[in-house]
Amino acid sequence: MAFGLGGANKGWIAAAALFLALLVVPAIALFVVPHFGKKPPPPPPNRPGFSFKLGSNSDTDEANEPASEMPAEETKPTLQGTVLDPDGAPIAHARVGCLDHPGDLEFWTTSRDDGTFVLPLAAEGCRAAAFHDSFARSSDDHLYKDRPNKLRLGAPGSIEGVVVDERSAPITAFKVAIESFVPADLDSPEPLPRVPESVASEAGAFKLERLPPGRYVLSASAAGRPPAHGEALDVVSGRAVSGVRLVLPGGERFVGRIVDADTKQPVALASVALDAVSDSLGADMGRVTTDATGSFTIDAAPPGPFSIHVSHALYRDKIVSGLTTGFGAPPSVDIEITPRGDAGNAMELSGVGLRIGAMAGGKLRVLRVEGDSPAAEAGLEAQEAITHIDGVDVSTLTVSECTQRLRGPSGSTVVVTVERGGRPIDVTITRAELITPY
Repeated sequence: MAFGLGGANKGWIAAAALFLALLVVPAIALFVVPHFGKKPPPPPPNRPGFSFKLGSNSDTDEANEPASEMPAEETKPTLQGTVLDPDGAPIAHARVGCLDHPGDLEFWTTSRDDGTFVLPLAAEGCRAAAFHDSFARSSDDHLYKDRPNKLRLGAPGSIEGVVVDERSAPITAFKVAIESFVPADLDSPEPLPRVPESVASEAGAFKLERLPPGRYVLSASAAGRPPAHGEALDVVSGRAVSGVRLVLPGGERFVGRIVDADTKQPVALASVALDAVSDSLGADMGRVTTDATGSFTIDAAPPGPFSIHVSHALYRDKIVSGLTTGFGAPPSVDIEITPRGDAGNAMELSGVGLRIGAMAGGKLRVLRVEGDSPAAEAGLEAQEAITHIDGVDVSTLTVSECTQRLRGPSGSTVVVTVERGGRPIDVTITRAELITPY
């Protein structure tokens, strides 16, 4: 049987097709084309080891939660305590540490402005003490984390006396300073240097207070006079050393002339000063300037031996040692200086090539040995301890006096005693002309 479609049936079919199209197309669009009015779903929740930071446009609770953070490192446990003065007030800038670990910086610290200090827990049980430049050291105490560690400094001492001239008349205006100091306690760290005190007194009187116990050598200076120092003084906690007399003799006149080493012509405007006459009052004293003839006069020179330091912008610096004044000394000396050229900041001197400084126990520490110097050739090394120079115990001398004894004419010798392996060793050094960095 054959079937055919009439006109009426064709109209119904067209209407049904249109109706299906209106239903199917939006359905397809719903799955294929994103809905512009709806926001995307939130990202998956955080997992260990990941952190997500969501923008402010998220409307979910999870989106507004802060990102996960790694836990902060825990603070290491410490030992704490306080440094007090003899009256119980907190003291800042005291050196605190374990005497069982003298060279380990981990076990040493400085008290804060409120007197408190902090050390690592590894210091628990150690034998500790506090030190300050204006007090006696504290008593030893053991530190523990479960108690308030308090280190009380001891009472300081003092020195009082007068400064007079060679006729015992008081000098009314002068400077007084600590030339050298050896602490009574060899555990004490090196003290800070003190600024010289300027004194004006009709009686020439002075008093230095708040001194930690130890052995002191004082020095003094005044206008028109070379500096001088007194005998060693022992200061103990809570007591005053009185009756000290520092004598400043009149200065001697030292006359010289500075000339060019090549042309032998006078050098004007060269600076000339005493060198290494005091460790505390200044390295260069009595400074004068040469005139048009290269001449100079120092009116307050010591009797000697002493050194002078010559400097000029166009010449190498030069230190001349072994000079003297008074009977037998030449009326004038000529000193040749070398044009600087390309040598840079070089200095000429005659000596052994050692830089020295004071150390605990009244010994000298070798701070530096110049390369290719007589001291280097003789085998001396930095940080060695010197106990004697030409048989003289250095504990009876100031550093400046030791410096003058090490200097001398080229070709002469000096015997230096050093400690090696727990025993003294004599080392003979032949002085030479040196050119060193300045």
